[in-house]
Amino acid sequence: MNKKNTKKFIKRMIDNYITILPCKFTDVTFDNGELPMLTSKKPLSLGKSIVVKQFIRGKITGKVKSLKRFRTNKYSGWTMLVAVESTDRDDCLELGEI
Repeated sequence: MNKKNTKKFIKRMIDNYITILPCKFTDVTFDNGELPMLTSKKPLSLGKSIVVKQFIRGKITGKVKSLKRFRTNKYSGWTMLVAVESTDRDDCLELGEI
């Protein structure tokens, strides 16, 4: 690929919301007031469905609503806002079950 084709490729990837930039971590926040979480994986593109399973919170399903890049002096990453469609507390771990 020459320089001109590379610029076109990067522009097309950004227009299609495909993440090609490196990141240290992704901050996932939920629009219904759930506690935020951190992950070391790259974020999903806009409109994709996501299922988060955790011991304490149960299963959360939703769609990616917004995606923003942030940078500090030492770290760079993404902030992903998830529009929660449903939560299922049946799978969560209750106190005293350990």
